[in-house]
Amino acid sequence: TLEASLSETLTKIFQDPSLRILGFGISQDLSKLAASFPHLQCFREFHSVIDLQALTRQVYLETSKQFMSSLQKAVAILFRKKLDKSEQCSEWDRRPLRSGQLEYASLDAAVLPKMLKEMVTDNPIVERENGYFLKKHSHLQSSFRFSPLPDDDSVAYRVPMGSIKHSLNLKFARQMWPTFKKTPLMPQVMQLDQQENKNRPRSVKKEKKAKTGRNIKKNAISVSVLTGDLQSLPQPGIKLGYTKDSVIERVVRKQVIDSLPNDSYLQYNRRGGIIELGNVFLLFVNFGVGKTHHKYRNEFLSEGRQVTFTINQSRFEDGELFQTLLSCGDNSMYYQKPVLFFVRGSTRDKFLFCGRAKYLRHDEQDGDLIDLILELINYDKLVENSESVSDDSTTYLSIVASQDRNNESY
Repeated sequence: TLEASLSETLTKIFQDPSLRILGFGISQDLSKLAASFPHLQCFREFHSVIDLQALTRQVYLETSKQFMSSLQKAVAILFRKKLDKSEQCSEWDRRPLRSGQLEYASLDAAVLPKMLKEMVTDNPIVERENGYFLKKHSHLQSSFRFSPLPDDDSVAYRVPMGSIKHSLNLKFARQMWPTFKKTPLMPQVMQLDQQENKNRPRSVKKEKKAKTGRNIKKNAISVSVLTGDLQSLPQPGIKLGYTKDSVIERVVRKQVIDSLPNDSYLQYNRRGGIIELGNVFLLFVNFGVGKTHHKYRNEFLSEGRQVTFTINQSRFEDGELFQTLLSCGDNSMYYQKPVLFFVRGSTRDKFLFCGRAKYLRHDEQDGDLIDLILELINYDKLVENSESVSDDSTTYLSIVASQDRNNESY
């Protein structure tokens, strides 16, 4: 068939390491492409992918990360031209595409080879490598592999050099590695043997810990391989626990966490406010914790119905969240990966579950910082439950009032 012939041809192109694939923040684009056509083999694997956003940080060493943080900014700096991005969030699932959309897509692709040439031509950093710049910086040429997975929450997967992703209602493993390095193994099923751990006597666990003197955990389990039980979430307004681990346990289900190997621990950025599970984002706001950075705004709006959440799009987790929110919008074509919001007033408080949050808009600060404006979908239930079940004087509205006073004094 025509589709089979096209897939065969594109497979030869995409998997040929001598042919370079250019993009700017390209990983999200490849993920959407693989999810849009899961039945076509050609979109399962890509080699020699060069992300020009990553390249800018290697060829312009004396500049900040914010120097060319977006394609629009890079075009403005390199060519002194404005790249119109007004069609970015238009209805791409409607056919036929409008002429403006076709022009936007064509221009986004056509500008990339010109950008690469402009970056490397007469660049002293590139020239000093005598033609071996990309070979020396092997991480700049990446390979991607996308493996569709059954949507079964009873099993987890070990994904070498990658993680579990969801897009367009599909679950798949995304792996990424330097093109000319060793290819990682395919994703492997990691059975969650709940019964074995559940039946093990608690006294045996304590005895083993006492005997060794300490509990050494060596096996890191990325939280991206876990999926939240979105049908059994606690009610908004309920306090969950003092740590992010305790929150993850409630979202994923305690039985799943208990079924993981005894020597394992959950791996995620413990200092960040964004945690991405396989099918949901968890956002955390700690008021009164650590040093205050006024560039990172966490403020309540509309009496707590809305909240600002500052991200740095140059960071991986932040960029993934931002791209997902922009891609979803009101476009039913894309998998609507939900966002769950958690807040606490101080380290003495437990995290309060605020329910789901949805993206309203964003405001750009200087550099890579972006203020997301999020709306709490379950606001009424959050306020009602928080007032009725709070075991102390700290309720959601009291946290809102406290932060409003702090902002006024500042």
